[in-house]
Amino acid sequence: MTELKNVCFSYGEKRIFDNFSLTVKDGERICLFGPSGRGKTTLLRLIMGLEKPQSGKIFVSGSISAVFQEDRLLPFKTVSENISFITGKTETDSVLEKLNLIDAKDVYPSALSGGMARRASVARALCKESEIYIFDEPFTGLDRENILRVSKAINEYTSGKTVIAVLHEKDYAELLDCRLIEL
Repeated sequence: MTELKNVCFSYGEKRIFDNFSLTVKDGERICLFGPSGRGKTTLLRLIMGLEKPQSGKIFVSGSISAVFQEDRLLPFKTVSENISFITGKTETDSVLEKLNLIDAKDVYPSALSGGMARRASVARALCKESEIYIFDEPFTGLDRENILRVSKAINEYTSGKTVIAVLHEKDYAELLDCRLIEL
């Protein structure tokens, strides 16, 4: 279970959360939605332990695999090597095929389009066996065909696991079979 209880968090004078509480049961899938600046990414960072609340409690049970807003691919490693470096797995072809990246497995990030880099980031997260999967805008830079492809892969690889995603389109919550939470 992932639980935030009475969390307060500010960036300087700007209050992001004031006694915010949220419970995500094991295996539950939620999508956070709302305008920019509402704290969606901050909430993910709090859950991952990358930010600390000024008050309140955060409890996370289980390992986390994440896709950040930025692709965060290592520029000196190929697509396959980026996945293997994080996951320890050397067999990456299956997920790369599902995400239409098999032909790019030996390509360095500088030669990838924005959509390809995004899919490579998603592939890396999906290959890391975890209990909790966090996706911060996983469909950024993707056309409709690739959004469908990525959502199908996410659903397949995270079946039975906890999913917490940030989305900017409400319709995408249905693709990920998520409960929508508006911030």
